[in-house]
Amino acid sequence: MVMESAYQEVRDFILRSASVSRALQDICQNDIHAHVNENNICSFFPDIRSRLKLRTDEQISYRSVCLYSHETELVCAEIWYRGELLSAPMLDELAKTDRPFGIVVSPLGVTRRILSVAEEDGSCIFSCQAVLLTDNEKPLAFVCERFLDKILSVAARGNNFLFRNNK
Repeated sequence: MVMESAYQEVRDFILRSASVSRALQDICQNDIHAHVNENNICSFFPDIRSRLKLRTDEQISYRSVCLYSHETELVCAEIWYRGELLSAPMLDELAKTDRPFGIVVSPLGVTRRILSVAEEDGSCIFSCQAVLLTDNEKPLAFVCERFLDKILSVAARGNNFLFRNNK
């Protein structure tokens, strides 16, 4: 029962957050870094172009990452995004650093619109599909996120995340 309650609390906290990266930083009480999966073959969702309201001539960029707290893998994500909405420094930062997408694009006032959530088995405890929107409601990115069970042990560790958020 306690583990189920902890799972629900962590899951709800993440789903309520405008940024998964920021939520993970709150849970872990440290910076999160992204490991880019250079060799990952892009999955393709046929309706991405319509979800992002892309023009027929507009390019879409792709990024596959796993987010880590220290050496602990917490989330794996695929991100399709409209590069033309990002500034040159943002694009450069994504290309040259391990900062998560959500942190890099936060100056755009990004919020998340959850499209679907699925309970999972095994090391992936739940998955989520969402559209990230800029502060003027422009679709910026379509994300598919898989949250790993290690998130629960990190949340329960010494930082008292579960107790801090019950107040």
